[in-house]
Amino acid sequence: MKLKLFSVAALAALNLTSLAFADALTTKTIDVYSGSPLPSIGITLNKVPSNIQVIKGANVEKEPGVSIADYLMNNAQGVSMSETQGNPYQLNMNFRGYTASPFEGAPQGLSVYLDGVRVNEPFGDTVNWDLIPQFAVQSMQLVPGSNPVYGLNTLGGAISIQTKNGRTNPGGAVQFSVGSFGRSTKSAEYAGVTKDGKIDYYIADQTSNEKGWRRSSPSETNQFFTKLGWQDASTKVNVSLLDAKTKLTGNGLTPESILNKEGRDAVYTTPDRTENSLTHLTINGDHWLNDHTMLSGNTYTRFSNKQTVNGDFNDEFDSKAFFLNNDEINGAGKLVRGGNTFTETYPTSITYKDGAGITQTLNLTRSNPVPAALVGAVCLRDDDLTALGLEENSCRIAALNKSYTKQRTYGFNLQASNDKDLFGKKNEIILGAAFSKSDISYRQTQQLGGPGDGKKVDGILVVNGGWFDGNKAPTGLSGSAFSTEVNLDGKTYSSSLYLNDVMSLTPQWHLNAAVRFNHASVENVDLLNAKGSVDSLDGSYKYARLNPMLGITYTPSDNATIYGSYSESNRAPSSIELGCANPLRPCKLPNAMASDPPLDQVVVKTYEAGARGKINDALNWSGSLYHAKNHQDIQFISASATPGRGYFDNIGTTKRQGLDLGLGGKLDDKLSWNFGYSYIEATYDSNLTLASNCVNTSKNFEGGNQFEDNSTLLNDCSIDVKKGNSLANIPKESLKMRAEYRILPNWTLGTNVVGFTKKYVEGNENQQHDSSRGIAGSTPGYAIVNLDTNIDAGKGWKVFAKVTNLFDREYITGGRLVKNHYNSDGTFSINGNDSLAVVPGAPRAGWIGVRYEFGGADKKD
Repeated sequence: MKLKLFSVAALAALNLTSLAFADALTTKTIDVYSGSPLPSIGITLNKVPSNIQVIKGANVEKEPGVSIADYLMNNAQGVSMSETQGNPYQLNMNFRGYTASPFEGAPQGLSVYLDGVRVNEPFGDTVNWDLIPQFAVQSMQLVPGSNPVYGLNTLGGAISIQTKNGRTNPGGAVQFSVGSFGRSTKSAEYAGVTKDGKIDYYIADQTSNEKGWRRSSPSETNQFFTKLGWQDASTKVNVSLLDAKTKLTGNGLTPESILNKEGRDAVYTTPDRTENSLTHLTINGDHWLNDHTMLSGNTYTRFSNKQTVNGDFNDEFDSKAFFLNNDEINGAGKLVRGGNTFTETYPTSITYKDGAGITQTLNLTRSNPVPAALVGAVCLRDDDLTALGLEENSCRIAALNKSYTKQRTYGFNLQASNDKDLFGKKNEIILGAAFSKSDISYRQTQQLGGPGDGKKVDGILVVNGGWFDGNKAPTGLSGSAFSTEVNLDGKTYSSSLYLNDVMSLTPQWHLNAAVRFNHASVENVDLLNAKGSVDSLDGSYKYARLNPMLGITYTPSDNATIYGSYSESNRAPSSIELGCANPLRPCKLPNAMASDPPLDQVVVKTYEAGARGKINDALNWSGSLYHAKNHQDIQFISASATPGRGYFDNIGTTKRQGLDLGLGGKLDDKLSWNFGYSYIEATYDSNLTLASNCVNTSKNFEGGNQFEDNSTLLNDCSIDVKKGNSLANIPKESLKMRAEYRILPNWTLGTNVVGFTKKYVEGNENQQHDSSRGIAGSTPGYAIVNLDTNIDAGKGWKVFAKVTNLFDREYITGGRLVKNHYNSDGTFSINGNDSLAVVPGAPRAGWIGVRYEFGGADKKD
């Protein structure tokens, strides 16, 4: 780690100039922290060696968005987003350089819990933000670091969400909002407690529809949540049911040239739909054995289904299969195109029969050889394709890809907590166990589009365009057969034991120690390829590890805490990673998988130091400094023999290190404010070669495709990454400010200012690509301003409104270097053009809504 970074952060922490950004983490506001995803007796926050951010559901309601990820991006320290899919419900959330994403194959590094149940999907550890009911959130904690108590996949942190119940939210409410992008949201909730005080209930439902701000991007969400509880003096039991169905359209990354020509709402190809459904049943309970001992636990079942439909370019499409009007074969039998010479040897002529049955010869040894009868791009014969080492479908440009994923998960969590003194010292101990089993079914199919308005003459395919229609969807699908690319069944098992102990050595010094043993197994059964064949996905894998944590806190006064900690956690490879781990059978993520040698589990080791507290009742602060290193990290690696394809492999180490700083408080009970700053260095710590989309590659041409300075950026469709290069789509710096002013006793006005520095895009992991080469290798930094207001009109009526991107700033949330098959004039390009594809941020938008509340007392935090 850089000495300068350590020095600045340490001085900042020791001088107590920082903030717990979300809600103030003072012992006056939030007294205890559970210490695990399940309820426990609780640990006072001045004993916790971590910069935990605690967020109230009431604050989430003040800034109505589409998901909790949306709220965290605007408010939580260390959090950034990449809208790779271009849909607000499908955000890639990044916290301290670790990701929680809805997309299989992304390197997941955060665990997410809903009422003590881990909701990362088993197939790829993904997180579906659209299936988490934001309206039912009572509170949530963003726990940083590799805290082993939170189990598998807690590499960079964990999010623990608690839902509402009839005791905390009595009464009813109906709510409606409408505004930009055709978005309308309707919700209703009702909760209460029976007269004898033993039974409480909560039921809520929300439906949202929108056209989306980009073309062909409608979305629909339906979420239902209910909870029934019973309790007496020593026991509490809750049964909750979440049922959610969503239909989302993304149309994510689009080349900048298309956006510049058609507008920022343009898309590259369509359709791009994802349909999710989830039924999640949980039984939670806790029981006090005596004044010092509490038992808690849950059992649960989750049934989730996911279907995707994507219009794409065919993976096997290859420009080398076509002969264009201005192409020619030189004396050595090499194809010459645009001044570059292909390495393969081509035939000098092709014979075919025309429509009258007369044999014709197409001479390929001179310029402009294509006769009038064959105007357009000519695809070589099947036998010529084979001779060149190309696939039979190399001429089929458009494809429709579909996937079907079914996941069934069952499990339980049990723990006991005790706060009885030990050896004469105050002590809180938690002992727990967890088990889960998942059944997975994954199927992926492909349907190739037709040749547009072209024709096939005696084995020669002549195409003049028309592979995609006016909406950029594949054409010629009618009558085309579906091919099954992947048909996989899988099972995952996870079991663990954990212990967490906090001992007060003195009234000022507190020792934290935790340990968790994780055991995970993954079984894949290939239903498409025979067992033992080179393409079979069959495999059985087991992983086990003991992860420790040790921390210490010092509280020189009631208003300050200084802490330090060391922790470890691990992540077992997922089914999708194990299904694409063979260098000899590479895949093009996420469309297909191949045979599966074993991968090692990822292990992260984290150091953290910091401080928090308050200067007075109106001013609070906190700050943290961290250094995390992933060992045997898993990345998608280039397969040099197969351009554009790759495989998952353990690459060595990657690092995340940085600091979080800030300040916040209140003034005259009218103005509340928060200020947060985060800095992160997320870098590779090993040399490696990553897969690319062959941008500016030398693969196809002799001598390389060079820039004016005679340097070749990428070679063989791959990127040579060096130790110290930055990870993609992670901004080094972020700034977040929130202010809320009470204009009148019943009227508040709030604003968020969110800013991020530039990001290196995917495909530029070696940072050798910049605008001097013609295409930017990074997206610029940006800042946006949001406004929200809430008015209590009396008699249960409330009015609220929100404006995002107030100044209509044009900005980009993420990007990737790609081959763009559209020319600047909108015509199709067989060869493709090197391009930066980006996801543009949404323009200025606003919504207004009304809420009517009835029949309830004051709600509890």
